[in-house]
Amino acid sequence: MVFRLLLYLNRFLTRIYLLFEPMIIRKYFLLIIMLLAFKSLFCQNKITLGFIAKDEVGQGGILLDSVLVRNLVYDCDTVLYGPDPKLTLNATWPWGLAEMNDNIQSGIILEQNYPNPFTGTTTLNIFREYNGPMKLIMFDEVGSKLAEFNGEFEKGGHSFVISSHENKALILSVFDDKYYRFVKIISIGQSNLDNGIKYIGPSLHIEPENLKDIANSGFTFFLGNPMMFVSFVKDYYSTSIYHNPISDSAYCFNLRKAFPILKTDPVTNVTPTSAVLWGEVIDGGGPEITARGFCWSTEQNPTTASNHTTDGSGFGVFSSTLSGLDSLTTYYIRAYATNRVGTAYGLQVDFFTWASCGTITVNHMAGAVAPVDKTVTYGTATGVPGETSKCWITTNLGADRQPANISDRAEASAGWYWQFNRKQGYKFDTARIPNTIWITSINENSDWLAAEDPCALELGAGWRIPTGTEWTNVHNVGGWTNWAGPFNSALRLHFAGSLDNTNGTLFARGVNGGYSSSTQSDITTTNILAMGYSFCSMFIFTKTMGLSIRCIRD
Repeated sequence: MVFRLLLYLNRFLTRIYLLFEPMIIRKYFLLIIMLLAFKSLFCQNKITLGFIAKDEVGQGGILLDSVLVRNLVYDCDTVLYGPDPKLTLNATWPWGLAEMNDNIQSGIILEQNYPNPFTGTTTLNIFREYNGPMKLIMFDEVGSKLAEFNGEFEKGGHSFVISSHENKALILSVFDDKYYRFVKIISIGQSNLDNGIKYIGPSLHIEPENLKDIANSGFTFFLGNPMMFVSFVKDYYSTSIYHNPISDSAYCFNLRKAFPILKTDPVTNVTPTSAVLWGEVIDGGGPEITARGFCWSTEQNPTTASNHTTDGSGFGVFSSTLSGLDSLTTYYIRAYATNRVGTAYGLQVDFFTWASCGTITVNHMAGAVAPVDKTVTYGTATGVPGETSKCWITTNLGADRQPANISDRAEASAGWYWQFNRKQGYKFDTARIPNTIWITSINENSDWLAAEDPCALELGAGWRIPTGTEWTNVHNVGGWTNWAGPFNSALRLHFAGSLDNTNGTLFARGVNGGYSSSTQSDITTTNILAMGYSFCSMFIFTKTMGLSIRCIRD
């Protein structure tokens, strides 16, 4: 482009100098003018970049400790120190500018993780120039996928925590439907953390004392180069600005106080009078976390001024058990963490304490309904969200106990299985009992008949199988989207598996579960509640599948 301008200038000046008669002027005029033009195009002028900061809440001025300046084309950086940092650079347009654009990161800018190498966890920042979906995948050196994260992201900087127990070089790929980037990260093992990618939020800080300090004299810059500027102020989160400066520019960082970043996880093990609370401090903002715990109340948005627990200090996952609660009551929970900047809270979660409607002891006798002889005492629960007036048994029909965990494979917690509108139950430990011919076709236009209902036949009058509507209600009101909702509810549903519809063999116990309703979908299918690690929903299944049963009473 520069040579094209000089060519045009040459043609213009040639016409002018031909007007001059003296040979001596004609001889030197063009050379002088060309040299002056060349000097004006390529002389090294200066531009100055200045930086200030404001509190994003109070909008008051903040004195900067330092600013990291990085040229994203040449991968070089320098650190400016406050309180009024400025950087003066030679203002030169690069030769072959159009050709250099192919090497400039655009769309997605992926920074090198810090620290690198790392033990356990490392932080990685990504800048996007537009809103939309983005995927991160971590591979090992042979291409095996170790972790994946998908999400919708707004334009701007985003921070992720990468965790790994590997002792090897890893590749982190970042891509969407427009761009693809990757970076090599080095994990040196010595950790019991799982391989994972966790989104933190807007770009977080890196401690400034750990940054590389390079003299400005070694900093490479040409006008229009994409630059990244990162602020550092004690007790504030860092933020980044991206720009392609071509003249004097002033930049203002809007900074957020470095309160801790934490989350409140779903409540587990809810009983009529107790519950287990879970939270995690993801980032301390720099200062030490001196206190953490949970605020709880029957009113929304509880704070440390109300009831709260104290559960240690520092980062990571923490929990607490509440006891002495009132039954049939909604409680609101927020995790909190405190550092020298102040106290921050996680998002609010709530839970509902159910109540027992007594116990029922049943002497099951092997025959047309029960597959074996056994005596079981069933616990019960009422106040289940979605069907609060109903009484439910809190184990599967035929089970000796509640499951120890979501993937409990024991027959004692799985209970028995039934095909739709058939009263005969089946036990499956090492083989199916009774080992009769399996029904492979059920073609009838009927809901589950009372005369065939094993709940009524085994537990007594008033007990029955839940309808499809009742399962839908507890699913929707409970907000069940995966295994955690039903398992942490009063019903403690788990992956009891099923019996295959073609031959009656055991299928997927400890992996997923299905619970019968008394409602048919059509002459060959029925509505059931099905659940796995990543889903929980109402499904339509064949009537010949053997499924678990929970009993309900009005």
